[in-house]
Amino acid sequence: MHIIKLRIPAAKQQTSVHQKFGIWNLRFGAYLKFCDLIFGILNLTFGLIKTVRLWFINLG
Repeated sequence: MHIIKLRIPAAKQQTSVHQKFGIWNLRFGAYLKFCDLIFGILNLTFGLIKTVRLWFINLG
């Protein structure tokens, strides 16, 4: 009886820890996607600036 009583809370603790890690993994994944989006936008804007500069240099 004592062994069963000890095993059940241990299993509950493990699941809660796994759930916490799952939530953190989701948050980290969302953060990485957000960073990728920002870097993509920055790359696009810098690319546009470079092309516009080249056009102005060629026209000038």
